Amino acid sequence: LEPIIKFGVWEHLEPKFCFAPWYMLFINARREAMMCCTLASLYQNKLGKVKSLKEIWFGKKMEMLRERMKKKVFFKECKRCLPDFTQLFNELYEKVGR
Repeated sequence: LEPIIKFGVWEHLEPKFCFAPWYMLFINARREAMMCCTLASLYQNKLGKVKSLKEIWFGKKMEMLRERMKKKVFFKECKRCLPDFTQLFNELYEKVGR
């Protein structure tokens, strides 16, 4: 976050892996669930309206996203992921991935 505060910009890291579908869930004011804040900010990849968190978390769309991430088929928007998340996920991947 320091580069953002200092300069208002940051350098994007290439994701090695994305743990977002196992790590987080973003729900907007319209009760629409999305995989992560980056895709949510671009209003992409809606998982559906939240009726139950369990239904969304274990649902077919989330499972498809998890399978996609396992294959490292990232969305073009993943290059815009916040550096803190990319760094965290890359470090986790180095420890447990591959």
